[in-house]
Amino acid sequence: YLGWDKFSFLGHSLGGNFGCHYAAVFPEKIQCLVMLDVLGFAVNGDVRDPDQVVDLTRRAILSSLDLEKKLETKPERVYESHEASLERLMAAMVYANGTIPREPVEIILRRGLTRNEEGYSFTRDIRLMPFFDGLKIY
Repeated sequence: YLGWDKFSFLGHSLGGNFGCHYAAVFPEKIQCLVMLDVLGFAVNGDVRDPDQVVDLTRRAILSSLDLEKKLETKPERVYESHEASLERLMAAMVYANGTIPREPVEIILRRGLTRNEEGYSFTRDIRLMPFFDGLKIY
């Protein structure tokens, strides 16, 4: 758009993740990538080497595309009760983060659970999971 052959990308938080995505897809366009306060694939395992960060991002993008194909035919999971949904989320949190108190999980459910005709479903986008695989958030 601006006609630049290369440019520096500075991003904070989600902007840093966007920069990392861009660098993974178009590394030849990035002169310098600066990411501040990012979570996920870019800091998974405390990786600081730019080539490793871009490689991790590229692998996360490819995993996401594979997951997208699988989700096209997979039906939405429905839980019979709010409590069943809470238990499932707590189990997933334990897998990713170790033991986590019930109160933070309840807070997540306030925004991340919806009631429908069949029961309860999570509203989060499961396609983001490859980017946070193994990340400890609590």
